[in-house]
Amino acid sequence: MIKHKETFINFLGKEDEEEVAFHLNKAEIAELEITHKGGLKAYLEYIAKTDNGTAVMDTFKTILGMGIGVKSPDGKRFMKSEEIKQDFFNGCVYPKLFIKLCTDAKFASDFINGMCVEIKKC
Repeated sequence: MIKHKETFINFLGKEDEEEVAFHLNKAEIAELEITHKGGLKAYLEYIAKTDNGTAVMDTFKTILGMGIGVKSPDGKRFMKSEEIKQDFFNGCVYPKLFIKLCTDAKFASDFINGMCVEIKKC
């Protein structure tokens, strides 16, 4: 699991801050590996080199949508739902995070690796 915190001006015009969490389990990582030619890492490297901005953006949006969730109070689950996903996509953190992922290769690499690094846990 990786957490990301952003400060932003909310829709009431006030400064606000929110932290969101992302996690991909083994099955989700396997799905990403299988659905991307050569595996996810190779695919991301390929589209970055070819300067295919649309593919980069689509891939990051897919990964964010798959990974966004909330840790259960007992720590046994990382809960995901369409409501949690839509709340994230409609909020103020998503646009800032998305732009960072698309414009900062090191940040993107660290972020994606952070979502996947703890796969031994579940």
